Amino acid sequence: MPAAAFTLGATIAALLTALLAALIITRRAREEAERTAAQNTTLALALRPTPGSGVRAVGSPRFRRVPSNDGSIPEHTVESEILERYLADIRDALGADDVALWKRGEQDELVTAASASGTSSVEDFHTTPPAESLAHWALQQGMPASNYDTDDAFLVAAPVGTDGREHGAIAVYAADRRAISCERARTYLPRYGKRLAMVLDLLRDGRETRRYRGKSEVLARAAERIQESTDLSTLGRAICQASLEVSGASRAAFVVWNTQLPGAPRGDEPADEGGEGSGHIVTVSVGHAMSPGFEISRDSFVGTACREGQRFTIRESYRMSDFPVFGPGEPNRKVSSIAVVPLLRDGRSLGAIAVEGDQESQLTSVEGSLLLLLSSVASVGLESVRQLEEVTARAATDELTGLPNRRMFDERLKQHLAECDRFDQVLSLILCDVDHFKQVNDQHGHRSGDLVLAAIARALGHGIRNIDICARYGGEEFAILLPQTPVERARDVAERLRKTVEALRVPIDGGMISVTASFGVACYPTSGGGRESLFLTADRALYAAKDAGRNKVMIACGKEVVAAS
Repeated sequence: MPAAAFTLGATIAALLTALLAALIITRRAREEAERTAAQNTTLALALRPTPGSGVRAVGSPRFRRVPSNDGSIPEHTVESEILERYLADIRDALGADDVALWKRGEQDELVTAASASGTSSVEDFHTTPPAESLAHWALQQGMPASNYDTDDAFLVAAPVGTDGREHGAIAVYAADRRAISCERARTYLPRYGKRLAMVLDLLRDGRETRRYRGKSEVLARAAERIQESTDLSTLGRAICQASLEVSGASRAAFVVWNTQLPGAPRGDEPADEGGEGSGHIVTVSVGHAMSPGFEISRDSFVGTACREGQRFTIRESYRMSDFPVFGPGEPNRKVSSIAVVPLLRDGRSLGAIAVEGDQESQLTSVEGSLLLLLSSVASVGLESVRQLEEVTARAATDELTGLPNRRMFDERLKQHLAECDRFDQVLSLILCDVDHFKQVNDQHGHRSGDLVLAAIARALGHGIRNIDICARYGGEEFAILLPQTPVERARDVAERLRKTVEALRVPIDGGMISVTASFGVACYPTSGGGRESLFLTADRALYAAKDAGRNKVMIACGKEVVAAS
């Protein structure tokens, strides 16, 4: 096993150890937070307003909890009950008809988050100016706003928020202005708004605590799957699956990002300072609208995160109209929240994990922190896979020509022959040998001979399909596999390649070199013989081409060899 493999294994093992230690610390901290969060309901009740003397008490509505299938009470039901009960207490304390908490919608409209009646919306409160205008003004100015004193009804709205975080607006409404102390409502509503913000923060902390629950085991399993990945495709699937499990997102995408200068060896300084950098999607989760291979725009949400190497980027409320997630031309879909975590190693951005949610606040800083832990393992896994692919590619590539070497060719030949037997297909083989190549080396030197071989390799490689394979099989000998190609078609390809080589003019010091090549063609199973004899059959045709005067194409047909034309 190469030393690099031991180094990577040690790095992954150390990272896994650090990850598990971090998870243990995180779990302990969250368990402590969980005990604190368990007091949320009690504290919320302690913050309830107390009706003053002489104030009519309307009475809080009776709440009915509906258990889920497993017998537990759904989280949203518990939170709604707490909020509605708190708003009902404010209503009773002030003698109002209703109290509502509104938040901003996707189009900046106000939607009901909770109310004392459980149903009130902005349209239910008839005032001058309209209730929605008053609430918007209160949010923008950060201070209470009320309707005209000439109205029969009364409404006062105040912002709800802490530390720059906007929760929405709280509004107190009375259909009969004379039945409520308007001045008292204006005075006390900002105080109730601050207490309500504390309740909302406590509920949020409780949600975050519950989101952490059980994630340590998920991360540990994900780390194992990522560590076992040996190619980019398998790694991408493992990362996407783990991202969904950890974050609870609706879909995930794995992106590879390159910050190297074109042609620069890996390990050089990133070229991002000069504006370089590009990326594409490698893998997406099932049902994702995006497709692998999509090019990432540098100014997109994901591209910006990769270029800047940010720790993680969260948008709890996201609108596609702001700027694209991946780039121009991506399919339309509902994206209400998004999180992007770059995969960083030694200051370089290797890629990113991008997850999307169909609901607002589906992805928060909690999910960002969990994905950040996952990204540490994913970064090592990505670098490991890249290095493994580079080592594998070098081992299977001819250094001079850049073509696959003999070892790779033999493996592909076995694979295609097996497919022929299984699916009843044909496979053609073309062998090419440069004519009088020894004279080139003797007259012009081995460096010039290398230039000639490299030029012929490029010509042969450009003259075949993507599914074909052209390899350097020996010193001046090349082998070309044409899957699903009958002998007649292979003959035409060989003749075209022969003419291409004949027309080559290779520049060397002090002049130009022109050469020719001979070609032998065989096809399995139509050329006769078993699968083990395909190469020998094509080689026999090649030698026949040389015996016939070189610069020719000969075809093996059973025991006979015939000229291409």
